[in-house]
Amino acid sequence: MGSKENVLIVLAVILFMVMVVLSVRLGVMDAVTLPSGFSLTGNIIADSEQAPGQCEDSDGSSPLVAGRVIVGQQVRYDYCLSERVLKEWSCVDGLAETTFIPCDGGCSDGRCGE
Repeated sequence: MGSKENVLIVLAVILFMVMVVLSVRLGVMDAVTLPSGFSLTGNIIADSEQAPGQCEDSDGSSPLVAGRVIVGQQVRYDYCLSERVLKEWSCVDGLAETTFIPCDGGCSDGRCGE
């Protein structure tokens, strides 16, 4: 592949990431689950290097409970991206994973209302 094709691939990946972020923030998508070991931070999907089996979830992935995930010495808290979208951290196969969940009853203090 030439450099022109590489540039097109990079632009396509960036465009896809921007579309996902906008879709979640505008509430177009119901929920987005990123692959294990990836997190959505601002407008960047970042790989978080972890060893499997070192993940603890305080709320059992419940969107109705504000919880936290502990990975090694890092703590990641569930929080509201907007008044209607929750960023829920959970452990999947020993790795931290994030899901964006729509909250029909609203989102506050890191949990969905009923």
